[in-house]
Amino acid sequence: MARGFASRRRRIRRLNGGRQRTGARWLWLVGAAALLLLAVLAIGGGISFAVYYHYASDLERPEVALARSGSAGTRIFDRNGHLLYEFVDPLSGLSNPVPLSEISPWLIYATISTEDASFYDNPGVNIKGLLRAALENLTPFGPGFLEGSGGSSITQQLVKNVYIPPEERTERSLGRKIKEVILALELKRRYSDDQILEWYLNQVYYGNFASGAEAAAWRYFGKPARDLNLAEAAMLAGIPQAPGDYSPAIPENRPQATVRQHYVLDLMVKHGYITQRQAEEAKQEELSFEEGTFPIHAPHFVFYVKDLITKMCEKGMLDLPEDTDCSQLVYRAGLRVTTSLDLPLQQKAEAIIEENISAVEARYGGHNGAAVVIEPATGEILAMVGSRNYFREDIEGQVNITTSERSPGSSVKVYTYLTAFLQGWTAATVVRDEPIDIKSESGQPIQNWNFKFKGPVTIRTALAESINIAAIRTILAVGVERVVDTAHKMGITSLSDPSQYGPALTLGGGEVKLLDHAYAYSVFANNGLMVGMPTVEDLPSGYRQLDPVAILRVENALGTVLYQYTGADSLQVVPAPYAYVITDILSKSAIHWSGLTISRPAAAKTGTSERFRDAVVMGYTSDRAVGVWMGNADGTYMAEGTFSFAGSGPIWKAIMEAAHEGIEPHDFPVPEGVYFAPCAGRTEVFVDGTRCDYVAPKPSPTPAPTGTPGARPTGTPIVPWPGFTPTPVATPVATPVATPVATPAATPVGTPLAGPP
Repeated sequence: MARGFASRRRRIRRLNGGRQRTGARWLWLVGAAALLLLAVLAIGGGISFAVYYHYASDLERPEVALARSGSAGTRIFDRNGHLLYEFVDPLSGLSNPVPLSEISPWLIYATISTEDASFYDNPGVNIKGLLRAALENLTPFGPGFLEGSGGSSITQQLVKNVYIPPEERTERSLGRKIKEVILALELKRRYSDDQILEWYLNQVYYGNFASGAEAAAWRYFGKPARDLNLAEAAMLAGIPQAPGDYSPAIPENRPQATVRQHYVLDLMVKHGYITQRQAEEAKQEELSFEEGTFPIHAPHFVFYVKDLITKMCEKGMLDLPEDTDCSQLVYRAGLRVTTSLDLPLQQKAEAIIEENISAVEARYGGHNGAAVVIEPATGEILAMVGSRNYFREDIEGQVNITTSERSPGSSVKVYTYLTAFLQGWTAATVVRDEPIDIKSESGQPIQNWNFKFKGPVTIRTALAESINIAAIRTILAVGVERVVDTAHKMGITSLSDPSQYGPALTLGGGEVKLLDHAYAYSVFANNGLMVGMPTVEDLPSGYRQLDPVAILRVENALGTVLYQYTGADSLQVVPAPYAYVITDILSKSAIHWSGLTISRPAAAKTGTSERFRDAVVMGYTSDRAVGVWMGNADGTYMAEGTFSFAGSGPIWKAIMEAAHEGIEPHDFPVPEGVYFAPCAGRTEVFVDGTRCDYVAPKPSPTPAPTGTPGARPTGTPIVPWPGFTPTPVATPVATPVATPVATPAATPVGTPLAGPP
């Protein structure tokens, strides 16, 4: 196919005695002579050569001129150079330059036939058009001074769009026309036809906020420019003459746009690019236009980066003049931004979410999903799926769930138990799982997820099996405000007023952002070390000082580096031993109990909000931290029994496997200050300075549950799927230890408690 188009182009160049560049220098001389005639008629021959030299000597390559003009949009790339999106001034157009080889030959031929049939043979100006313009505009034989036709070639149009300021392009002045012709002659003398054609096709405006063939192909037909067929190419080639009249994006325009398309096809026949039969077949083809979409990868991440650039500008983190308008930076500065995103991983995560939700949405009533992948060692965001589909209005796809405040369910319990460990508790500390007269945020009596009580349980069991009553008793003992303080230090930016939350906070009674939550879990993966960039958020004292990393490099339009991420900042926000105790429980007990094990050592915690509004799974290895959400963006409840390990769990497992491709499995590193000893019937983990404080409970009958939460029958467990049986953590059977707990060697946060309730 490519060889056939190439041979056809060579044949077209030879039509009517046309010759290649080496044989067409005389045309350049004719063009120059015509230009001189224009100049002589207008201003006298004495300064004609000086005028030519004045304009020609400063000619820049078109892409440099565009960049220097400051009107180019910011282009967002993934970490490997894949273009994600380009932000442009709303008054300009989206542009996505591609090589000429990536543009359909049909569009090339249609453009030449319509705009400049002699393009391959002329010296940069249409000689006939130029002479006609001279006669019509500068002699008594025309309609009047500067009232005649223009006769612009493709090269002249490129010059006008690149080198002539927007405010001068509509002026009918002789000086502007002479400048345009001189620069067109110089461009054609210095550069090849194909290079000029590539520049032209990458900047011509096709309406519908699309500048360039690639952007237009995606805007109108949802495909790259290389895949345009003859009918589609003819439609696009007809638009630039009058985008407002011929853009088929406006349904009312389509009849006249079709007439224009047919005219383009007839011109292609006239100039020998297609046969009459091909033209008629193309005229009969019914075109399908894209509605409401535009070419973009990872849309929620892209718009997150846009806001981040603005904030970095306002914080002075970019090497820019002090008077820079930060609000317009991404539209007019022509920035090139390299981000942390791994596009292949992003696309895998998107596909996993779509596949899994489409398979269960009828059963569970959850129609949307989101996910975040962070590399703990660098704090870099590798994937951000803000919704199942950005363009689906029925699921409110444009809402970025990863940056929206939603209930994390029981996945937030880690901050409660971390606070307890910092105050001297251990994984073997016993908490009573017995009825308690406390209501949830909605006024319902707080119950365990299965409406059963286990009596006294260890913290390990309480966290691993997500026992609500035990978590409530723990947060009552350590203090809600201290738990909120811990969450803020770990990376949570919401929960701004601790006085507004009761003990149900530990069950998801407060809302957090999935991105913050995943970042905090990456701190656990790093044994309490937060890694990232200085925060751009205006956060109160006591909150996190670093943000996850989304931007690696920012350059201006000329390639000057404005920002370079040279290495992550780090801050030990929690002593490593205490963070590791959480990891030990989540990786050795919780992940097995919830059925979320994967092909390598990993830690995981589930979270289901009240009445099954949100289903969250958070987890990590030392290499990746992943947070997943399932639910409905409008807050509609999902079906009864949509627990997180059933809804979000399969998504989390699949994304975790995808995120670790090519990474060797390994165990979590054990930090200094941690030791293991027999306790509570198992080998338990301890922080130096603490010891086994487990005391075997005396057997006692389990009190019957009270109250009927919602419409569920009292005492009836909810089974997420047929045959589900959670893997229980071993029941403690060790001999009681009467020795009192020693004071921890490490400096605890907050006032040590006398003991658990």
